[in-house]
Amino acid sequence: MDRRILKTRTSLVEATVRCIQVTRWEDVSIQQICDEANIARSTFYLHFRNIAELMNYCFDWLERLIMDVPKTRSLDLDMTFGFLPGLVQFIATKSHDFLFNRPESPAMMQLSGTRLRTFIATMVRGEMNASELYRTTSVAMQNFIAGGIFSALENWHLSNSAVPVETIIADLDFAVSRLFTSLGSLHVPEQSNSLT
Repeated sequence: MDRRILKTRTSLVEATVRCIQVTRWEDVSIQQICDEANIARSTFYLHFRNIAELMNYCFDWLERLIMDVPKTRSLDLDMTFGFLPGLVQFIATKSHDFLFNRPESPAMMQLSGTRLRTFIATMVRGEMNASELYRTTSVAMQNFIAGGIFSALENWHLSNSAVPVETIIADLDFAVSRLFTSLGSLHVPEQSNSLT
């Protein structure tokens, strides 16, 4: 992507996040985003047709941002997800409340919560399918793990907890490793039978 296009789109993403901090989702306008980004409204329409398309791009941008974080962790190495630290660091910013929805949330916030859940599920499945040890884990178990990670992050973020980022990552790592250990122990009898 051309650097000028990327710069404009990044400005619009950042402006959108700032607007959501001070204005309810349903009240955010394209003009407000453009003013915040210091970009002409006509320029906005060169990149996006509407706010929903911009929001979709925001999630694509988040996915690329997290996927580009160097991975020093792996399921096969230490039973940890490589994407988790980048995601938790991103969510730790209180300006990202729009990622989580409540029953009374406007439709756009509910859409963003759904998109975040889908993103986490995609990341979990991707890392598990790339793993030598866990690639045969059922889709139902992968979805269960992704749902647990989303719920834990949502509760942590919305509770305004003083729990540090490092602690929530360690807690999630511990829960995942315990689950994988128990999954592994379910397969031990099969492995030991094949060796005898």
